[in-house]
Amino acid sequence: MICPNCKKENEEGASFCRHCGASMNVSAKKEKETDSSSILILLWIAITIVTYLVNLFIVVAYDNWDEGVSLLIYVCMQILSNIAMILPVLAIKNKSMRITGIVIMSLFVLWMIKRNINWLLG
Repeated sequence: MICPNCKKENEEGASFCRHCGASMNVSAKKEKETDSSSILILLWIAITIVTYLVNLFIVVAYDNWDEGVSLLIYVCMQILSNIAMILPVLAIKNKSMRITGIVIMSLFVLWMIKRNINWLLG
């Protein structure tokens, strides 16, 4: 049996690697990663739906939605929605792809937040 961590040979049926001490039970680790990925994706979906519905309600319910408190709420919901765009990237399992995705999405999110704030102020 080959250790998934150090790639050295171990006894068949071993629970832990005798060389590095890593768990030989790969399926439990993968199941935990899948659970956290699913939670991140579901959280992103929930935030996206809630922010969309709040913004839709503001636009439909208020004639002057682009003034005062309703505008502030609208922009805050947009910013929350933008920040939530990082959550799906965090669900990527490949470490180098995840880091690349986080950097790219963080830059995009910062640009979108700046745009929203400029729109609010301008």
